Amino acid sequence: MWQQFYNQHKSENIEILSVAVDVQGPNKPRVYTQKANTAFTTVVDRSNLLAELFNFKAVPNCLLIGEDGVLQYRKYGGFDIRNNEYLDLLEKWVANPTQSWLAEQVQEDPTGGPEHHTAIAHFRRGQTLYETGNIAGAIAEWESGRDLEPDNWNIRKQIWAVTNPDKFYSGEVDYNWQHAQIEQGS
Repeated sequence: MWQQFYNQHKSENIEILSVAVDVQGPNKPRVYTQKANTAFTTVVDRSNLLAELFNFKAVPNCLLIGEDGVLQYRKYGGFDIRNNEYLDLLEKWVANPTQSWLAEQVQEDPTGGPEHHTAIAHFRRGQTLYETGNIAGAIAEWESGRDLEPDNWNIRKQIWAVTNPDKFYSGEVDYNWQHAQIEQGS
């Protein structure tokens, strides 16, 4: 859907940058960008740096930035272009990218809190352990981060994707499985 939106509007001086959070590197999300035949740029935030900088705990997010570099809109977690409310917002922004009407739409900047930054530190230690081949140690670090911040879906996703890659990287993401994991407390 993002590619379709981009195709419709790329001549209107917009760019899309998608960011995947995946400690396993660019090859994992590349499956999805290739399947969608994306023509816009996708980068991989292996260390979850953006979550630390912007205090978000889940993806997908949306940041709309004007030509002047000013952040005009942000929505952290749950921004789905298949939702007509969000698609309409994007269409309206492309037609009239001024801050005046967007000011009412901007989500407050989350503070994150001390547990967020500690959870991100666990994420990073887990990343280092993962990169050195210590998968059990990485998972233990991510579980510590998850326990500190249970609503941090970026951390949960790393655990799930490493331990159950078939639920993420073999076709469609299995969201029913993810919901079952949440109900079980993992």
